[in-house]
Amino acid sequence: MKSASVLVSLVLAAMLLVGCATSAKKIADVRIGMTKAEVIQTLGEPSGYGAEGPDTYLNYSMLEAVGDWDHTKYSVVLRNGQVVKYGRFDQLK
Repeated sequence: MKSASVLVSLVLAAMLLVGCATSAKKIADVRIGMTKAEVIQTLGEPSGYGAEGPDTYLNYSMLEAVGDWDHTKYSVVLRNGQVVKYGRFDQLK
């Protein structure tokens, strides 16, 4: 009986973790010119923020596929309050 409750707890914890992650497919819904509010409405709250010069970065940790445990870092770059570029973090520089 105890092992069954442990299994149920582990399954629920895994579902919560996957549910908290944003799917990388949603990045395709971002458009140049969107506002910060529109990006957050589309992708959810970012996992982090950054700034470099006039640019603000909204950073996201996204799952590439269902069942994938490896997260890929994506960023949406805002300048003057609007999206100027977005994509995988390692490809934006």
